Amino acid sequence: TIIYLGYNHESGFSISPDYLLPAGKLNKLAENGYGAVLKFELSNFIQPDMELAAEISFFNLSPTKKTYIEPESRINSIRFAPFMLTKGYSFHQFEHFEVIPNISAGVIVVQYDYNYFDIPTSAKKNISEFELDPVFGFGINFRYSFNDLFYISMSPGYRIFFEESGT
Repeated sequence: TIIYLGYNHESGFSISPDYLLPAGKLNKLAENGYGAVLKFELSNFIQPDMELAAEISFFNLSPTKKTYIEPESRINSIRFAPFMLTKGYSFHQFEHFEVIPNISAGVIVVQYDYNYFDIPTSAKKNISEFELDPVFGFGINFRYSFNDLFYISMSPGYRIFFEESGT
């Protein structure tokens, strides 16, 4: 990951791998997934130690190996593409180590691809649907800077998105 850090108005880009662990109702549909995050960050822009970021991510989740009541019904894939705006505050614990709690909000594009058996037509159908839903989150970023250009970070976080219920 490459980014400019420091105590001036600075910005930078980063790209990183990401891991998604589904929770709640999504856990019944999909297993863990992998993806990538592209982020543009501004440090110390409005006030000292404030971190602002815009990020876009892409995740691909595998369907659960759940046995369905009708064998013709199954989820083939689920893909997410969230766009998030994030605000955080940097606490400098040591010379090269920072802790950055953050909150975020945005929109997520969700793509479901699934099969089902349509009883009225007696035909197997394959459906691919897209949804656009609001998403909110919070997290904490642990960042160690090697120099002014490079850092390594670990960013656990929680994101929740709201979708329309099918019932």
